[in-house]
Amino acid sequence: MGKEGIWNRGGNGREEGIGCVVSNISSKPRRLTMISGTCCSKSFMLTSAGATCMTFVTGAVAFWGPTYIYISVRTVRASADDSR
Repeated sequence: MGKEGIWNRGGNGREEGIGCVVSNISSKPRRLTMISGTCCSKSFMLTSAGATCMTFVTGAVAFWGPTYIYISVRTVRASADDSR
């Protein structure tokens, strides 16, 4: 194949471009090593946890937001009626 590893940067007769993945059977163990190395990356794990938390909060606001607004408006109207 020309170059070692799963990343081919072109120049072996086929122009795949920079960073294209070349699939061959011998690179499977190396691919698993790369995936397990990514999971051990502190920045990757913190970014994934942050995205998960942000998605959870967005869903919670979308679910509870209308109820919160409805109760708030009803409470403000009731307190305005009591003050008259």
